[in-house]
Amino acid sequence: ICVYILNRYDLSGISVSSMEGRQLWLPYFDRKSTFTFIVLNVALICVYMFGYLPNQQERDMPSMSRGTATVTLNKATVSRPHPFIVRTPDKRTEAVAAKFRSLSSRTLDMWWDDGADGVPQGRLLPGQESTTNSYNGHVFYFTVRGNKSDEVARVHIQSDQVLYPVWDPLFPAPEDVLKQTQREEDYSSKYLEKTGRRWRHYFGPDGPRSPPVLNMWPCEVVGQVHGVSSHQGTWQCDGESWECQSNATMELDLECVSSAPRVFVVESFLSDFEAETIVRLAQSKVRESTVGSPDGGGVISSSTRTSKNAWVPRHSSPITDTISRRVADVLGLDEKILTTSHNAEDMQVVHYTGRQKYDAHHDWGVSGYPESRFITVLLYLTSQSHPGAGGETAFPKGDDGKGGFKVRPVKGTAVIFYNLLEDGNGDDLALHTALPVTDGEKWLANFWIWDPKKK
Repeated sequence: ICVYILNRYDLSGISVSSMEGRQLWLPYFDRKSTFTFIVLNVALICVYMFGYLPNQQERDMPSMSRGTATVTLNKATVSRPHPFIVRTPDKRTEAVAAKFRSLSSRTLDMWWDDGADGVPQGRLLPGQESTTNSYNGHVFYFTVRGNKSDEVARVHIQSDQVLYPVWDPLFPAPEDVLKQTQREEDYSSKYLEKTGRRWRHYFGPDGPRSPPVLNMWPCEVVGQVHGVSSHQGTWQCDGESWECQSNATMELDLECVSSAPRVFVVESFLSDFEAETIVRLAQSKVRESTVGSPDGGGVISSSTRTSKNAWVPRHSSPITDTISRRVADVLGLDEKILTTSHNAEDMQVVHYTGRQKYDAHHDWGVSGYPESRFITVLLYLTSQSHPGAGGETAFPKGDDGKGGFKVRPVKGTAVIFYNLLEDGNGDDLALHTALPVTDGEKWLANFWIWDPKKK
């Protein structure tokens, strides 16, 4: 473009013969053309700068584009209590997170001492670690795999302790495992002194896990609202999208109902038809729910979780795919990472009835690697039949640990909460429970998003 403009100024040129014998014209830069060339380049740089700087500043602006959605941060602040939230300051729990690490070179069975025959809690491989929730004064003991009478160690839960090394005096773990455990204990003491919290998450050879890399919406005050405009319209029937899916932009409000733990409520996230479709897809698949993980002590049935559940893949239907895309929009994430090969588990659908429940637990856990569940998205597929019917999602350590609150199930509503703190530690205040359903039934779906990727 510059060469073309310069030639418009009747600049002289020099004829150069190419290898093919053709004539090429190159601009000859005299004083006039050199000055013009410099001026044009300065002008182009100015245009570039003025065009670029506003985009750079968009990070600090209230509105921004994320994928297919537009986000308005700090859209409003509401002072009224959220109608779906019930404060329960008298229901604060004394539950604590405990992390067991095997310092044995043998595989161990883990038991909770119930004062009778003991309740199995899975197993620990040499050097392996596992997390659970317990209470001050509870006792766990560890036996040689397959030989319950051969007890190796016994630990007593204390409210001011997180890491419980399981020592085996006869068959100790390798020296590097022992040294790493000592490094973690030293780091945890310094972390407590600095933050007032205990380090609860992964600590490996390179130190603690890193801060999350995925987006985390801010919540400076309860009542803060962020707006998300999503083009993933709701479905109203089975069929082609042109006839069954709305093309209207969804205006979704994320209202912060708790800053510690960080919890948001999004009303009217699903249409009634979408909620009913998820139930229909899961109904024939539900089985007894379990607790634990294959690489964190094992998967077991437990009286602490009495529901039934099923897994519904994202691409089960165009409707579930749309919901996954809408979840990505409301989280400020690229929808491409909401797959099992990247950052998300399949959608879990859970059914509760007849006083079924899930006692206090964390969605994050430690199993020997830094990858972790980071975000939980709950989708209520049915509503409470009446205020006393139970089935609420309770956060007994809510309000920054001073008390608790619970969320009433309302069909189509989404609840979003973060399982990790901004520095990568597990958020102890994100402890939550599914209260017993005392009347009717409850259907719920949830997404778990991992950071930095799914393990």
